[in-house]
Amino acid sequence: MALCATCHVEVISGFDKLHPISDDEWAMLDTLPNITDTSRLGCQLRLDDSMNEITVKISG
Repeated sequence: MALCATCHVEVISGFDKLHPISDDEWAMLDTLPNITDTSRLGCQLRLDDSMNEITVKISG
């Protein structure tokens, strides 16, 4: 639901295959001190079969 950011991940590869970031997700990420250009919230990633090669680093 993009409410807490405990699922923050850094996308190592395949960032370009992800759906665009929503305003709500961006607002929550913007509260974190350690975001990168490829940060996303794991709970907001909508995955499908075309995204088999995505690699993420779990922050925390």
